[in-house]
Amino acid sequence: SDLSESGVFVHTQHRLPLGTQVNLRFTVIVDDPVVIRGTGRVVRHQDDPAGVGVEFGPLSPEMVLRIQDVLARQRRALGGDETGATAGGASSAVADVG
Repeated sequence: SDLSESGVFVHTQHRLPLGTQVNLRFTVIVDDPVVIRGTGRVVRHQDDPAGVGVEFGPLSPEMVLRIQDVLARQRRALGGDETGATAGGASSAVADVG
């Protein structure tokens, strides 16, 4: 999945309706596994690759810091600078209809 500070793209064949509230729990692998938990809402559908874009709802301060840390580590691992906004690498994502 693709992660940014504002949301995540979840690869799935199950197309949830736009606006659907979801509970998220996914693991991002950079150096070590990092679990991200929060809520969000479906804001986009995509066919290739199949999936949904989820905009994060209010996240706990701990989750915000985890996401920022993951994005910074992924940019460094890809040889980029600290200004990029997105990074791939979520190994698994689960979105439960809330």
